[in-house]
Amino acid sequence: NTNTVMVGSVMTVEKENSPSTKLGASKSRKSYTMVGSEEADASAGKISIHSPLGMAAMGKSKGERFSFQTPSGMMSYKIIDIK
Repeated sequence: NTNTVMVGSVMTVEKENSPSTKLGASKSRKSYTMVGSEEADASAGKISIHSPLGMAAMGKSKGERFSFQTPSGMMSYKIIDIK
């Protein structure tokens, strides 16, 4: 099922509130694989479903937006694709 984000999904997200997007630059897109805590490796694009980004994205669908709080402020993303 590639309609919603779940464990094992590879999601492509676009950061909506990065400083570069306000300047009209291309938006920041990244792909992440949703994994359990033991497999998480942010440098390899493997995000734990228990991380703030993972918890906010779980169950969301392509085209949906989601936000979560970080120490540096609120982060907002849009899901571009789910595989």
